[in-house]
Amino acid sequence: MIVEASKYSAVPVVKKQAPRAVARRASQARAPQVVVKRPSVAMTPQQWKDWFYSELRSGRSIDRYFQAKKAKIAEEIRACARKNWGRKQNNRSELEWEMEVPSSLYHYWKFQDPHFWEDKANLRSLRRDNDDLTHCIAR
Repeated sequence: MIVEASKYSAVPVVKKQAPRAVARRASQARAPQVVVKRPSVAMTPQQWKDWFYSELRSGRSIDRYFQAKKAKIAEEIRACARKNWGRKQNNRSELEWEMEVPSSLYHYWKFQDPHFWEDKANLRSLRRDNDDLTHCIAR
């Protein structure tokens, strides 16, 4: 249903209760969330428990997850490089194009070092180490 309203229309205001802050003791602290894909084979509870703990020890699912994530980042960088291939600065513009990188790469390095993107030496080394990023980061 589409409703048309202006700033003078009478629109009912729904007030929501603000969520209460919950104080947690150290013993009630949240545990890290680990997602493990359950196998499609029907298992007894004991088999499930054994499989789950062996998965946590070996880390195969986590390893596969990170391998897929690395491949995805490489594909995102390649797509960004294709998009910016041959990009030239508009000389009539007051603004200067600095860079365009995938958000996953940006947030990864921002998490490693909060001031990573402010340092020109970091940008130069990133361009030098990855051929595709030479088209995504200005000189």
